[in-house]
Amino acid sequence: MGGSLVYEIWAQEATDKATYELFRIALRRNVRKYNIICLGSKSKSSWSKEKAYHLAQLVLDNVRGAHLKSNQVRIAEVDLDKLHDFRRAKASLLKQLS
Repeated sequence: MGGSLVYEIWAQEATDKATYELFRIALRRNVRKYNIICLGSKSKSSWSKEKAYHLAQLVLDNVRGAHLKSNQVRIAEVDLDKLHDFRRAKASLLKQLS
């Protein structure tokens, strides 16, 4: 199965920039999976897995001629306050993106 795997990190990404990225990837040919990693902190307002999923659904449901379907989008969330434990963060990402 050919195609690209695309990874993108959303930390303090503005909603309009995230929407643009979703449109751009949706219209790109040969993208096998689009992986969004949300970096956030419980103490600060930022991207959550639920917020990113909702935006992805909203955009992909409204793009004509999209080559990317919602079942090709994987979203993971990493708490910045717990990022110091690299092994735990890596295991969490692998679990969420598989």
